Amino acid sequence: LTRSVRTTTGFDTIDITGREDYIVHQPYRELERVKRGTKFHPPAGFNWGTFWRNIRDELAEVETNLIVVHRINPFSPNTALAAFFSRNRFSPSNMPLVVREADQERAKAVCVMLNSALFFAYFFLLKEESTNRYINLRAYDLHEMTLYPPEAAIGSLARVFDAFARCKFPPLRQQFDENFDLHYDDYTGRQKGKGASLFADLPVSPSTVRVDFDKAICKALGFELSNGELNELCRAITQEMIVTRALSVD
Repeated sequence: LTRSVRTTTGFDTIDITGREDYIVHQPYRELERVKRGTKFHPPAGFNWGTFWRNIRDELAEVETNLIVVHRINPFSPNTALAAFFSRNRFSPSNMPLVVREADQERAKAVCVMLNSALFFAYFFLLKEESTNRYINLRAYDLHEMTLYPPEAAIGSLARVFDAFARCKFPPLRQQFDENFDLHYDDYTGRQKGKGASLFADLPVSPSTVRVDFDKAICKALGFELSNGELNELCRAITQEMIVTRALSVD
């Protein structure tokens, strides 16, 4: 068996060590029984040796410690984070993006940056125009974000990862504003009433873990972020999330 991750849905911690799935990479005793149960009939000329060899090659090609979500539904109760690290090497499915970083300390630092409020600000700024709730995170978006940590900050960012590794994060929409649903309903109500200001006096309440996490990241990078500054950033992200959701078609 090879460790794998089939889907990131439901992961609420940045550290997923021990939560991986498994995928078979060679014949096993119950294979014939599984074939009968799934009614799988190999086509003419099918070569099992070639099949298993290709499986092993493909798994080796994507082996990693760090993955990033490819399609994000920021409004889902099952979406809490964007990047995940495991101390175990694993070969994910083709659902997430693979980050090939051999140094585990650097990979942890990258994972922290790809879950920061700065990442989500970039994410909504660069996102493609869409009327779907799932937003694609494109590889070239990651390049534009310039969030790969500087060498001098890797150790301190890796320690932030260790400190928050098993902290449970609430759904994304409630991280930046615990009253997101109320503010969304208020926004759509103002739309119908054609209010003068759709975001008049939008007070946001970021979750405690989000505030602590982002302030720890800023400290690791060598600067301080006040609660007021962080609230303004969360407010901007929340506004963008509300507008995006209002444009979405279920």
